[in-house]
Amino acid sequence: MSRYRYATTLASNPDRADYAEVDVEVTYEVSFGRPATLYAAPERCHEAEPDEVHSIRLEKVGGRPAPWNLHFHSDKHFAAICVEKLEESEADLAAMIENAHESELALEDEIADMRWEARREGFAA
Repeated sequence: MSRYRYATTLASNPDRADYAEVDVEVTYEVSFGRPATLYAAPERCHEAEPDEVHSIRLEKVGGRPAPWNLHFHSDKHFAAICVEKLEESEADLAAMIENAHESELALEDEIADMRWEARREGFAA
């Protein structure tokens, strides 16, 4: 399964005096869903399954890899907080899924171009 990259800005609670924003970069995996099948034999019918983001891992904070030393407990605790914020954000999850779809389409285009070039070279020989 492919891992994808996503960069965003996370904000702490804006109502607090210690409000801060931090730029993060994460890697993650996506389980692509499937559309519903309603018109088939009963054993082949199924409901739609949505795309799901999982295995989110914090890679960089402010453009730097670990150690970040931004939380008084540990970097692991800070990473868990960031991942939790991303998992709770519908907008970030939707953007991550969109990013994964675009990456897959770009890869398919690249493979198609390579096959086309191989065919052209075969005909030219």
